[in-house]
Amino acid sequence: MPRTLKTLIEENTTRRVFENAVSAWAGRDLDGLMHFISDQIANDSNVDPSVVPFAPSVVGKAAYRSKLENILESFDFASYVTNHLVVDGPTARANMKIIWVHNATGERLQTSFRVIVEQRDGKIIRINQLYDAAYLETFARLVTMAREEEILRGYWLSGDDEQRPR
Repeated sequence: MPRTLKTLIEENTTRRVFENAVSAWAGRDLDGLMHFISDQIANDSNVDPSVVPFAPSVVGKAAYRSKLENILESFDFASYVTNHLVVDGPTARANMKIIWVHNATGERLQTSFRVIVEQRDGKIIRINQLYDAAYLETFARLVTMAREEEILRGYWLSGDDEQRPR
């Protein structure tokens, strides 16, 4: 079936919004990214938020911004790239490859995930992120354990009996 001019214009908008939003996020430009986010954004993630606190599902622009602020505080980005992008009308589907460094432990999160982004009128209204949940949950447990060990090591090395856990 031939593609209409309206469909081509919509796909061009979708591609532009997706690429600009990814570019802003990869550059840690939260305000630049939020320019492309709808007030009613729905962001779905397939991981357990009680295990992976930096990847909960959220609804609304304020909640989404808070989630992203938590990520920016927790990680440095070594790499964040779009590996493959397909645009169909208002929807962009991509495979993303990331390398993030956990600030507190120095552990590297290196993985890829699928993302489905839907836009309306130049604003992103839905983001579905599909991770290897077991891998991401294992990484979250690793950095939590490493951080707890570091805290305990600090207690034991301090020589302060009042600071030692009982």
